[in-house]
Amino acid sequence: MLFLKKGKPLDNSAGASQPGKEPAADDDSTAFASQEETRQAILSVLKLRQHLRWCKGIAEMGHVLTGDERGELTNAARAAYEEYGVQVVLQETDVVKRQSKGAEQ
Repeated sequence: MLFLKKGKPLDNSAGASQPGKEPAADDDSTAFASQEETRQAILSVLKLRQHLRWCKGIAEMGHVLTGDERGELTNAARAAYEEYGVQVVLQETDVVKRQSKGAEQ
């Protein structure tokens, strides 16, 4: 599951191929993230966690985050994502699209 990308849900819960049905090479339902993409995502979360520990003065590497600390980590990640330049442009584009659709109706 570590490498599974978001996509269409699998046709069956076990993920096995259906009898008589060959899986398509471009089938999104079984798309996987590359190991490099997964490594980058995990590294990003670990860096965020390390930064939070550093800011709070927690030296223990194996420190288990409390519910409040997890909330802080999530809020910081969300804020960084929402302020990311590409994301800001995409959000502005979505607003313009919604406004133009509203004007057409």
